[in-house]
Amino acid sequence: MLRYASRYDSLLKALLFFFSLVFLLFIPLTLSLGVSDYVFDNILAVFFVVFLFFLRRFFSLHPLTYLLVFVALLLHNLGMFGFYNNSPLPIQWDHVDHFYGFFAVTFLLWHLFFDAFKKKNLFTASLFLLLAVLGIGVTIEYIEFVGFFVAGQGEGVLGQGLGDTQTEFGSSLWMNTMLDLIFNLLGSLVALMIILPFSARSSHKTYK
Repeated sequence: MLRYASRYDSLLKALLFFFSLVFLLFIPLTLSLGVSDYVFDNILAVFFVVFLFFLRRFFSLHPLTYLLVFVALLLHNLGMFGFYNNSPLPIQWDHVDHFYGFFAVTFLLWHLFFDAFKKKNLFTASLFLLLAVLGIGVTIEYIEFVGFFVAGQGEGVLGQGLGDTQTEFGSSLWMNTMLDLIFNLLGSLVALMIILPFSARSSHKTYK
């Protein structure tokens, strides 16, 4: 399965520059659109891609995995165009974000669990990874809950907008929270369906 190798450093550096530039350029765009709440979200995204780069060995970061994470952050920040309130897709943008975000997170964390279980018991590694990813999802719901009290109504990662209440089945905070968790689960399961066949056949070569 895809993992970090020192020969990828130059490419990872180039991706770091590109990803950071995209989010930094988004900052004046958010201001021009009148959604200043997303300034914080873009700064946070820059911090996260820098954080991943410096911990690339720890996460066994492959350029493709780095790209997957970037797209997940990008999808969230595209909410500045009002996608959370008016999704361009048949399903709520929030649920697209949750599904793909946890798809990417599962890829990012896979090697930590794969290596922790000595690259042998794929079922155990997958189970504990799934539980960890779902735990991250619950933590995000806590953050959204705290954000509601801190920021109140608004856009961005802390604010509560229409996308946090409106679902495919009507307006309901309870339904939205549960659907978020369900889409987290589905995204992670789809990622594991892709990862496991490759990992099972992998020669588990160690890169230096």
